[in-house]
Amino acid sequence: MKRHIIILLIFSVFAGASAQSYTQAFDSVFQHVDLSHTSTGILYERVLPLSNLVSYVTDIPHPADTCDFYQFVMAYDELYCAGAQNTFLTDSVERMLGYIPTDNSTVVLGMLHANFNTFDTSALRQRLYYDADSVLWENTTINVPLFNEHNAFMVAPLVEQTSSLEI
Repeated sequence: MKRHIIILLIFSVFAGASAQSYTQAFDSVFQHVDLSHTSTGILYERVLPLSNLVSYVTDIPHPADTCDFYQFVMAYDELYCAGAQNTFLTDSVERMLGYIPTDNSTVVLGMLHANFNTFDTSALRQRLYYDADSVLWENTTINVPLFNEHNAFMVAPLVEQTSSLEI
């Protein structure tokens, strides 16, 4: 049932997206839902979860911790774009990558240890509803938290490949 709710919400976002980005479409669908109650300022559902950052959450049994360059960059970009308010990520992914030295004899490791929020799927059915005009609203009279907080940890080499035999 949880999957059905999330799929319905994602479909609602895409149905409204013509020339908009996913995040803009999400924000327009959820414009009447108070996202300021996210404890971290980052709501992961505001972006397409291509990096599968949830598999790096530290409170699940046997979380992943190492990844490759592309997945790390994607996760960083997702967290940066998912920020609904000011967050700890002040640099875009392009700017962050600009800090990496181009010396081929060293490999810089990137470490991402971040808190982010996701919707509590059990609370969605209780707190969110569509009105007669098919507009999504939040029922603020129900005192159930709408968001869960997660902590993720990732480590990756910040090079795509290296040609040096000595690093």
